[in-house]
Amino acid sequence: MAGIFPLVPGLQEQIDAVEGTSSGDIKELGKCFKFNFDTKSFVIENGKLVELSKIDAVKQWIKLVLNTYKDKFNVYMDSDFYCNVKEVSGKRLTPDMQSKIISDITNSLLTHRYIKSVGNFSFSQEKMNVNINFDVTLASDEEISVSESL
Repeated sequence: MAGIFPLVPGLQEQIDAVEGTSSGDIKELGKCFKFNFDTKSFVIENGKLVELSKIDAVKQWIKLVLNTYKDKFNVYMDSDFYCNVKEVSGKRLTPDMQSKIISDITNSLLTHRYIKSVGNFSFSQEKMNVNINFDVTLASDEEISVSESL
């Protein structure tokens, strides 16, 4: 299924962690464009790609990471850009699975240079769909609430 996600220019720069720097020293992301995950294409309005704000770009990056399996797509091969949490879909959620999901998400998201911490996880299960909510704190101390269905 290679090619389901587009090649994102500057992706490696976006996911490289910048260690030992304060939030004022973090390199800006540059331009990031809105992606529609349902149609698997970039959003175009008035003939132009829709540019995202810094927070919306990080939200979109989080969604993309949560939907990417390790080494499944050639564009992400041999990178730290993945989070194998979708494998719990269709399974009954156990405490061990919750711990693994928390660990996988935290480790994956902390690779982004704008993300300082991930926490406040909560889970719910409706039939075989697992819903997860958590908060992401950016280096600028802004918070993002994430809700994902696995």
